[in-house]
Amino acid sequence: ELDLGRVGVSDLDFKSPLELAATRAGTVHALCGWFDVDFAPPGGPGTGEAVSLSTGPAATTTHWKQVLFLLREPVRVSEGDRLVGTFACAKSSANSRDVVVDVTYSVVAAADGKVMRAEETQRFHIR
Repeated sequence: ELDLGRVGVSDLDFKSPLELAATRAGTVHALCGWFDVDFAPPGGPGTGEAVSLSTGPAATTTHWKQVLFLLREPVRVSEGDRLVGTFACAKSSANSRDVVVDVTYSVVAAADGKVMRAEETQRFHIR
């Protein structure tokens, strides 16, 4: 959550835990990302109507769309297997309109909790 009245440039870089569970057996080829923004009324909660913007696949289309993070190698999963790791996003030093995203993940088996795929990091440059 960011307070747009107080946020600084360095606050825009973040790293978040990532955990996704397979709802069925199959192959994971990519991860999809989008953002949701809720703008509070200028006077704070209860002083007017909040405005929401979503770029998610079920939302009204915007010019921002979604982003697809293609995995180097597809990952076979069984129902309940978990893809765990981190999602880190930072402004690009080369272009202030770009971001650099590092997705670090491993795959953990639902059956016995063992790591089925060693941790891997992929870097994506997004404009």
